[in-house]
Amino acid sequence: MHPKTVVAIDAGRSAIKVAYKTATEAGRFLFPSAAMPARKLSDEAEEGRAKKDTVTINNETYWVGDTAVFQRGPVASASLSDDWIESEEHAVLLLSALERVEAVRSAAGDKLIVLGLPGRQFLRQKHRLETVAKKIFNSRANEVKVIPQPKAPFNRHLQNADGTLAKGRSLDESYAVIDVGRYTTDLAIIVQGRFIESGLDSCSGTKGAAEKMLLLMKEEGIHANLPDAERALAKRSVMFRGEFIDLGKQAKLALRSFEEEVMATVTRMIDPYSATLNGLILAGGGAPFVEQPLRRVWHNIITAPGEDSRYMVAEGMARWGAGVLLARRAALSASPA
Repeated sequence: MHPKTVVAIDAGRSAIKVAYKTATEAGRFLFPSAAMPARKLSDEAEEGRAKKDTVTINNETYWVGDTAVFQRGPVASASLSDDWIESEEHAVLLLSALERVEAVRSAAGDKLIVLGLPGRQFLRQKHRLETVAKKIFNSRANEVKVIPQPKAPFNRHLQNADGTLAKGRSLDESYAVIDVGRYTTDLAIIVQGRFIESGLDSCSGTKGAAEKMLLLMKEEGIHANLPDAERALAKRSVMFRGEFIDLGKQAKLALRSFEEEVMATVTRMIDPYSATLNGLILAGGGAPFVEQPLRRVWHNIITAPGEDSRYMVAEGMARWGAGVLLARRAALSASPA
């Protein structure tokens, strides 16, 4: 029997992050959470680029990812509604993620697809997302699992890439997870490997800071859009009309309220566990914005450099899925013939 491929899809409102593990290789990729109806392109080169971003569902053809971003222009990003999982946009993004994995030769055969939900939505939407996903993937995936997103960075820390327990790690470890995204910052508390239901919470993501940055840029005479402001917030500078402009002071001001909100939520939710937790696991594309304020209070913070922080949820879900398959194989080997 061909071993199952694990496909973990972290469907965020800014980007779709995917980590996959086949019998012979592992990989990861991301693409923007953008979708729009496809149309005829006049430029041959652009038409060629659009092929990998083209998805057909319910007899309708869509562009997703980079092609959708470039062709639709500077309009709103993914819906912020909690019912986003019911939307056509969400469906085409999930399907595109799977099709990109299917293009990998070693990913042939059965698949275990692992999806995640924010902690505050998990109980309410778990079974609905499983049903929606099975319909989207149809017969292309024989198994779909949905787990709480905030726990996934803990699995990335706990497990090796093949799903085994990492050296020096213990199933009894206790951590708080802080996942900093564009729209929300999700918190979770795991005590001795057990997910604490009352330890789930969310506060604002980095979007508010980017909006503040946009206003401050306009005050400096820099006309830009929200994605420009997000890049300026991360780099603390911007290229405007061919000239690099330092925006360190503006970035500090823009981030102040966001940092204060995250720290207040950490104080309220996590500080009561100060004598219990081994440390904090910091994940998400916005992790660098709050790392230094958190380090003033917590000395053991586990994070990942650069782009790796954006993949901590997807990679954690993939390692969890690999662990599930390992446990099943072990159970089959141990059972009597």
